[in-house]
Amino acid sequence: MNSVEKIAVAALLHDIGKFYQRTGYKLPEGYELNEYCPYVKIGNYYTHQHSAYTAEFLKDIVGTVDKEKFIDSTIDDESFENVCSKHHKPSTPREWIVAIADRIASGFEREEFESYNSSDDREIKKLKYYEIPLEGVFGDKNFALKKLDSDSIIADGTKELSKEMYRELWEQFMDDLETLKSKPKENFVRGLDYLLKKYTSFIPSSTFHTKANIPLYDHLKTSAAFASALAKYHENSMDIDKIRDYKEKKFLLIAGDFFGIQNFIFSDVPTSKASKILRGRSAFIQIFIKVVALKICKDLGLSELSIISTNAGKFEILASNGPKTIEKLYCIQDELNEWFIKNTFGESGIGISYKEASAQDFTSGNFQKLREELAKKVELTKYKKFDLVNQEPILSYDEDKIKDNEHLCKYCNKRFVKDASEEDNGCDFCNIFIKLGEKLAKRDFIKISTTKTSDNDLEIFSNYYIRFIDKDIGIDEKTVAVFDISKDEEFKGYEKWPLKSYVKSKENKIVEFEELADMSCKGGDKGVKALMSLKGDVDNMGDFLSKGNINSFAKYNFISRLIDYFFSVKVSKMMDGKNLYTIFAGGDDLFVIGAWDEVIDIAKKIRNEFMDFVEGSKLSISMGLVMFKPTKPINFVANISEKALEDAKALEGKNGITLFGESVKWGSYLQNLKLYDELEKADPNTTFTYRLRDIIEMSKRVKYSKPKEFNIEDTLWRSKLTYSFTRNMDKEDESLLTTLNDIVEKYPKEAKMVVDEFIYKRRDAR
Repeated sequence: MNSVEKIAVAALLHDIGKFYQRTGYKLPEGYELNEYCPYVKIGNYYTHQHSAYTAEFLKDIVGTVDKEKFIDSTIDDESFENVCSKHHKPSTPREWIVAIADRIASGFEREEFESYNSSDDREIKKLKYYEIPLEGVFGDKNFALKKLDSDSIIADGTKELSKEMYRELWEQFMDDLETLKSKPKENFVRGLDYLLKKYTSFIPSSTFHTKANIPLYDHLKTSAAFASALAKYHENSMDIDKIRDYKEKKFLLIAGDFFGIQNFIFSDVPTSKASKILRGRSAFIQIFIKVVALKICKDLGLSELSIISTNAGKFEILASNGPKTIEKLYCIQDELNEWFIKNTFGESGIGISYKEASAQDFTSGNFQKLREELAKKVELTKYKKFDLVNQEPILSYDEDKIKDNEHLCKYCNKRFVKDASEEDNGCDFCNIFIKLGEKLAKRDFIKISTTKTSDNDLEIFSNYYIRFIDKDIGIDEKTVAVFDISKDEEFKGYEKWPLKSYVKSKENKIVEFEELADMSCKGGDKGVKALMSLKGDVDNMGDFLSKGNINSFAKYNFISRLIDYFFSVKVSKMMDGKNLYTIFAGGDDLFVIGAWDEVIDIAKKIRNEFMDFVEGSKLSISMGLVMFKPTKPINFVANISEKALEDAKALEGKNGITLFGESVKWGSYLQNLKLYDELEKADPNTTFTYRLRDIIEMSKRVKYSKPKEFNIEDTLWRSKLTYSFTRNMDKEDESLLTTLNDIVEKYPKEAKMVVDEFIYKRRDAR
């Protein structure tokens, strides 16, 4: 590690002592608190004692003069232990970098922090500091003190914590730390970052003078990003007064956005080939975004801890400002433009935007404005896309090679295929996605490196390669990272990456879409055999982030991270064992294809879980569901799914579902599902159910059309319903007639959705 990277790691660990201290474990007898902790004369008391606990923790992982461990003992001429632990009592330049990073990450103005730092942190609240839980970010419920997993992300209303709870969690953390220490030293920082995320995501970063609404992890990670940028900015002049300057524009908040995602994933893919390539294309976007973010950090001389997020086709990085940084970003943008023009003919690309910022811009009063300005720059970049004025605007293609359809790639219908003799052969570009899809189903680890050492290595971008492996292997100097992509929650010594979204597979092979359709209605003789797509998106996300009092970088990152975790991890877990195929799930949206009846079921489950997840907020989720045969072109399916989602979100207040061509509010759809149960119990004949559907259409026209736009006979729907019911049903089923009269009049769209599902499940499979 260079000095910038070491300072970032010091900032990542600076408050680990808060976790340690709240366990109730005591420091060794005679510990010199005055080394790390400010002294309060009134009361003869050392405050902020977590700093000393941080120093004590470091003894296990920081090297000494005689023995090198996982982190070197010095940063240039300063002690790593001091740089990490003396953020409340700094005296040297590097100690001040971590101290200032801590303050900015907390959203403090300079004067606010000086007051906080000199305060007596003894108890002034009803609960002791270790008893206060992390506040919920969406409502009034607090989070339980647990490690990060698919259940703990939903706040459960915990009222009070204890030292015993902290101690149990700490022991689990230390056990996993031992596993990490058994792996190569080069993997230590990345693994440590992951463990901190796993174990400190629901620990309040502060419970004194502030609301306990920012997790310790997000404070640590944000501090590390600020420290990395500050260390790079001041690397040639370690002047303490300049380091402490809040007004100078030292930072560059960088945003990357992958545009044309739908084109990239779906364009020209025949449905017969879709299952082989769609998951690979979607995974490629995730990998590509990760690689570009890693490359930017390397080229700018930053720590990888500067990467704030990489998900849903976007990345965000906190860098140091300066003309050299901006020049390098332009060079990377040019390289990206060239790559996308060559490989996607300009249908997709990545736009890099940035906003200069001072420390003041990240404080509570200014942060919202900073985010709004960056968002505007991202939108502007989308309209510019490729700089064709300064690039070759004439696209090259394989006209001289493609002499007939036999040599045209069957997956993209655009590129040359070297060997057309084999049915599943694609062009060089599409073969990457095919291999990705295959490897994702079989392997549990992925390695990113800057050299190709095997034919199994796939080049992603700019001499960055990936290789899928089924067990961890040695890390050399060309290895950038190793990730554990398995779907279990066991820590195996490497950072977890939820790259492997759920897809139905058999014997390590992805199930074809036609077979998925055949699995509809449990694969029996009854029920239509068809597929259904589900496109979902969180409602009001922009307003929530811009108007929801998200006044610090750390809190913003926590909310974004939590929502991404819901879709990328929890939703994937909910699908386990189902006849479904995830095209993408992450950020704040998802796209799933599967057996049509199981897609309806999972849609209801996801919506219910999501509303529990965001309880107390104005957030909701809308979904568009479209039924189709496996022969439909997949690009067509993507477009009509997007239209169905737009129709659901067009409802007043959003929070809608589009199903069988009808768009209604989730609440009214779910409350009328009792109709399905009554139909199933009564078991009406086919004549009545089809006649019922016609009657519902009559009621719809009466309810939703202007008087002159429907036939007068439509107003007779109720008498026709009674007549048809009397002709076809038993008297003992009259409760169903009462239900039908009520629902068909008040909720004809919802009734049609329920009846259509009932009909499709009873229809002869032939």
